[in-house]
Order: sequence, then C-alpha cells, then structure tokens
Amino acid sequence: MTNITFTEKEELVLQVSLDNAWEPNMISFGDIVNDERVKDFGVETLKGVFGSLVKKDILYWDPNDEWDDLYAFNPPVRTDDEPEGGYVDTVEKVKQWFLENK
Repeated sequence: MTNITFTEKEELVLQVSLDNAWEPNMISFGDIVNDERVKDFGVETLKGVFGSLVKKDILYWDPNDEWDDLYAFNPPVRTDDEPEGGYVDTVEKVKQWFLENK
C-alpha cells in the first residue's frame, strides 16, 4: 500500500481532469486547457502539472494511439460497467484508490 500526495496545482488539475473524463477512463489534454478553473495556469504550466500526474501513475499515454493528447486514467474514472466501489471522481477517492491498489 502506498500513500500519494499532490501539490495544490496537481489537485486542481486532477479534479478538472476527473470532471472532464469520458468513457472509458479517458481524458484529452485539450479538454482541460480551456476550463475556467485552470485558465490562469498557462499551457506550459498545465503541461507540467499534467506530466507530473503521469509520473505519479494516475494517467498514462498510449504512444500507439492516433491522438497525441489522449490519456487514460489508471483508477476507474469512467467505465462501461460501474465498478463495485463506484467511480473514482474526486481527488480524495484517487488517494484512496492509490492506497488500496498500489
């Protein structure tokens, strides 16, 4: 079991990403760039924070995918069948999922 922590910016970007996720467990970087909650970050800062979430194993990028900005979540954010424990849709639920599964 591993505990995970996030910076303030990571928590905000993660929540925006969770809110903008779509089935099955996907997020497009382009979907979060224009969100009002992170509009003051700037694209480069946003890329850095997003990259940090990838390094923390919350998101991953498939280089074989035809879309360059498409990422998938490791926690069950959106799936075809709702998992027994429900969707992970908040930062706190991501922390709990990480603690139980990593």
